[in-house]
Amino acid sequence: IESGTGGIGVPDIITMSGIQCVDCHMHVGTEDGTNSLMYTGHAWSAFIKEPDGSITASCTSCHTEMSADLARTKVETWKSEFTQLDSIAKIKIALADSFLIGASDSLNFQYLLEAKHNLEYAESDESGGFHNHKYVMALLNDAVNKVDILTGIQDRSEERRVGKECRS
Repeated sequence: IESGTGGIGVPDIITMSGIQCVDCHMHVGTEDGTNSLMYTGHAWSAFIKEPDGSITASCTSCHTEMSADLARTKVETWKSEFTQLDSIAKIKIALADSFLIGASDSLNFQYLLEAKHNLEYAESDESGGFHNHKYVMALLNDAVNKVDILTGIQDRSEERRVGKECRS
């Protein structure tokens, strides 16, 4: 997912080139007395609750214009978008599965297999859609588009609202 490759029929999308897991998940703060410094990155979370109740976010190391609260809001928004579109993709793939019972068109089965692959691949990262958000959303959108073609059912009003900027 981080490398932005591995989907079927989805262009490669790399969003944080050169960033490694430890850059976010083993972040070490710089201020004395903070948990992010005392844990020396071993909290594994990108967000650390400090003794004064504030939150430190590893995101702000690179995104200096962003507060920890804004970073957390952005992460939660991305996760919510992923969850919504993931749910739509699952429902539509299940519908396509039942739609193809008894069918013999190999192209339709290929589209369904590709849709399932992209759905499963997007979910396999287990970040809830945060890691390489644009790519996982592209994977889910591709899965939905493929099953829409198979079933001919294209009620896309909800999908257009969810993650619409990730379709380009």
